Amino acid sequence: MSEPAWFAAEVPLDEVQAAFVAGLRRRAAGWIGVEPHDAELFVPGDASYGRRHSDHSPRGRLLVAVDLVDVEFRVILATFGAYLDRDRLLADTLHCQDFALPAVPTALALDVTGEPAALGLRAADWFEAALRRPVDYQEWLRGGEVHAYRWVFADTGEALVESRTSPRGLGAPDRSRRARCGLT
Repeated sequence: MSEPAWFAAEVPLDEVQAAFVAGLRRRAAGWIGVEPHDAELFVPGDASYGRRHSDHSPRGRLLVAVDLVDVEFRVILATFGAYLDRDRLLADTLHCQDFALPAVPTALALDVTGEPAALGLRAADWFEAALRRPVDYQEWLRGGEVHAYRWVFADTGEALVESRTSPRGLGAPDRSRRARCGLT
């Protein structure tokens, strides 16, 4: 049985899409801590392709997305994505259901132009930087049981996922540890 492919395409890619994806795939093949099944590729027309274009031609356009997964809890903490629009690359965190870019770009956002092959390598750099950010798992206890929990980017404290019972207002967490996720 062969290894799963990074950013597998369901349809043939045009030359712009193929040039972009080639370098990204080569780099992803060396990623440790992220699996091919955590990465997806969509072209316009796919039901999950979240960005609308005024021109509906899929030529030179695609979306690549990678999930940041806590491997212990099997929870997706964030979805990072990069939209290629011919000679422009837009990358940021994506909405977890419709893969839309945020209305206001985050601090992670990338908006660059260039040749497709070079943009594929820029996308790889961007994914690697995002996937290397440290993540902490925090718990608040009540009666010795976990009452609330959340995952945060350790470098900024930005919350990624939290329990239904919000830890806001509960003070400092009772336990905190580095989560096992992203690139190692």
